[in-house]
Amino acid sequence: MKLKIVVASIALCALAIPTLASANYVSYPTIHERAAEEDTTRFLHKTYPGWRYRQYGYVDCRNGRINRYTWVCRVGWLAGSKCRQGRARVTNEYREGNYVYYGISFRARRC
Repeated sequence: MKLKIVVASIALCALAIPTLASANYVSYPTIHERAAEEDTTRFLHKTYPGWRYRQYGYVDCRNGRINRYTWVCRVGWLAGSKCRQGRARVTNEYREGNYVYYGISFRARRC
């Protein structure tokens, strides 16, 4: 009898846990290719002086969708005798309630 009560209480708790988790669930807004490309370009302008004074450069976000809120863009540029290539990962995040922030992680290497 005690075993049935314990099993029933565990089953009841297991049913309540997903409900509590879904109550605190925050859905991330969808990021689109154009937004990812604009944010990557803005990031490169602010961070890399070689991007600002380049002779040739590209930001390619085509087919870079990982999931609904993450894109990967290929980046490359030539400034003088320096050539750089890399990938930028653009991610949607919530910060302070509903404020949407585009986080970018970037890795560049010499060509």
